[in-house]
Amino acid sequence: MKPVEIFSLQFHPSNLKSLPCDFEIRVKGSPQTSYKVHLCVLSEFSSKVRLLILNDPCKRSIEYPGADPLGYLQQLIKYMYGDEINITNENVCFFNTAAAFFDNQHLLDTTSNYIQKFGIQPDFFQKLRQSDPLYVLPQISLAALQFEALKQQLQLMDLSLPILDEILRKQDLYYENEVSLFLWMNGLVEKHGPEYVQLFAHLILEDLDSSCMHLLYSKITPDLIGGALWEAICNRLVYSVPTEESPHVRHWSQNQQQGYQNNNQTRPQFNNSINTFTPQSNPISLPKSSHFKEYPKQPGQYFNGIFQALTNTYGKNPCSENIVFIDGGGGPKSRFLPRLLEYEDISPWWNNYNGSGFNKNDQWIEITFYKHRVILTGYTFASPMKYPNQSQPRSWKIFGSNDDGQTWEIIDEVVNSDDMNFSNAIASFQVKKRPEPYSKFRIVQLASQLKKPSLELYQFCLNAIEFFGYIEEIQD
Repeated sequence: MKPVEIFSLQFHPSNLKSLPCDFEIRVKGSPQTSYKVHLCVLSEFSSKVRLLILNDPCKRSIEYPGADPLGYLQQLIKYMYGDEINITNENVCFFNTAAAFFDNQHLLDTTSNYIQKFGIQPDFFQKLRQSDPLYVLPQISLAALQFEALKQQLQLMDLSLPILDEILRKQDLYYENEVSLFLWMNGLVEKHGPEYVQLFAHLILEDLDSSCMHLLYSKITPDLIGGALWEAICNRLVYSVPTEESPHVRHWSQNQQQGYQNNNQTRPQFNNSINTFTPQSNPISLPKSSHFKEYPKQPGQYFNGIFQALTNTYGKNPCSENIVFIDGGGGPKSRFLPRLLEYEDISPWWNNYNGSGFNKNDQWIEITFYKHRVILTGYTFASPMKYPNQSQPRSWKIFGSNDDGQTWEIIDEVVNSDDMNFSNAIASFQVKKRPEPYSKFRIVQLASQLKKPSLELYQFCLNAIEFFGYIEEIQD
């Protein structure tokens, strides 16, 4: 029998231009700017969009996060349809950032090779010196990624305070260590004056030794301490000291303690509250043809779940591998968010401070899985608060989404819980609702343990998060 030739119908992208577009790319911060494309073309170009469509076949739009005043995004769309683009010093930053956002490895390699070959051109710094941060976001992102190589160049040190502030708050800021970053900032203060001490707020001060801290304090006067810098210094001044026992640690009956290890055995620098967490007795009904792997909450183990498993798999923080992305309210401390998934040292912390205070609507954290779906059955929160009745979470909701946050479904709700109301509290919680797989999660704090009106009333502050449940890699 002769083999039967399988018929396949393929369209060249240029042949689709006469057909109606069925997908929209919106530009963040510019409601009037959007571009229509064909989903089949965009999904062929973008691994990220393919994963989003696998999660939600009805999804028909995506928001590009950066400004596009020169219309480079339109050039990128023409490139998707087969046109050529000429990489230049002027556009390489935009296309490099766009390639990373859409997860197109070929364009990312092309732009990265261009940068390595020709380096950062003088006009790169000229744009950063003369522009508002909103219009040079690609250059800011590139400066953050190349920071370690650029930090000794005078052009970088001569940038304005607002531009440097934007570079240093980027999550993907690449630098050797906290001490080298501090010494570079100290050079800025000596070069430009005391107003630059505000950049010290971007440091993880807990990682600095006493000699660095003495040097830092010598540069600061009371009139210069404000905003995020005050937050950072306060936490460093009350750095935890190991003790045998703390009067604020919750004591449990013998029955309650059975089956649990005191977490101080593995992390002696913290005194933790331990709440009951009973694994679900009924097995989870997993979707058919799924490849979910389970990481349940184990007795006495608060950080041995899904994020730790991803860290073990990829050899580093999953945020640094574009496996997970974390965002949160506020802004100045966003660079600290990936540290919530690093459990060897949970002294660094994040809060939703916005530079002048805490807003009610900023009490949130979003966690996006780019390449996985997760069925959440439980989770761990850790709080850095030193005393009870501070900004430990008391009431909160957790939501899930499969359409990149366009719609949300409630997963769990906790109301008036005292399980976090202790010094350096670490507590795990079981999801009470029937779990479903999601690729995006949103944690919204509704109330903290503060009992009286305070400037910190709407502070949302954590130093670790772990998820438990089932995780499945999404196949392209």
